[in-house]
Amino acid sequence: MRRRFKVMAIVVLLMPVILLGVLMIPRVQTSLLFYPEKLSPEFRFDSTQHPEEVFLRTEDDQTINGLFFRLPTTKVILYLHGNAGSLSSWQYAFKDLQSLHISLLIIDYRGFGKSTGGISEEGLYGDAKTAFDYLLRQGFKNTDVVIYGRSIGTAVAVDLASKSTVNSVILESPFYDFGRLVNEKIPLVPIPTFLLAYKFDNPSKIRKMEIPLLVLQGDNDEIIPPRHGIELYDAYKGRKYIVTVKGGQHNTLSDFAESGQSILLFLSSVDTAH
Repeated sequence: MRRRFKVMAIVVLLMPVILLGVLMIPRVQTSLLFYPEKLSPEFRFDSTQHPEEVFLRTEDDQTINGLFFRLPTTKVILYLHGNAGSLSSWQYAFKDLQSLHISLLIIDYRGFGKSTGGISEEGLYGDAKTAFDYLLRQGFKNTDVVIYGRSIGTAVAVDLASKSTVNSVILESPFYDFGRLVNEKIPLVPIPTFLLAYKFDNPSKIRKMEIPLLVLQGDNDEIIPPRHGIELYDAYKGRKYIVTVKGGQHNTLSDFAESGQSILLFLSSVDTAH
């Protein structure tokens, strides 16, 4: 009996180490962070919104599926979505933004929807760059492109905006320090940030940006605490605005008229400054 208790005590003591070891496997981290929905090649999107379905080839030879809502305007939004689902649901982001009267391109990252490949941090960045280059080939100037990132997509947006001169960048429900956010979500097993497969170094990258920034968040965000957005906003030294929607949660900001009005005012102010 004493030996059994001794073995059980050792197991209990080793559990955090075992759990930490499992969490450090990149594949496990990816499965905990991303929840992609796969779509068959025959899947048909909602045609009532009149999107043009596009397939883009990345530098590492993957195929990225996107929906291009083309309007007779010179400006375009490149929309980088969150960590779950696919374009089957994200396509309706166009409805949330159509009052802006701006063209919109939204892509499924590799591993999502009809896009090929496996999810990785560098892969996400490459997918966004592929979409950006596609817009330039369509005749848009880089200063016509608004980069819009949502949730995990804010890290992809910040990366692209730190390397490209664009019209502006909008970050909806962003995080500041990814490693800290992870440990806030898994407090019982502290994870050294250098062991994380995903770095998403927003603090250093946002300091490289030189374009107008809008941070949009809800004060009742149950997934990413609003202080993350405030700290990211504070870290940026360029022209910037922050809007915290009262009562807004992580996935409900589009339900508030204040969100759309704030985006419209922000883009109008950018145009006026230009």
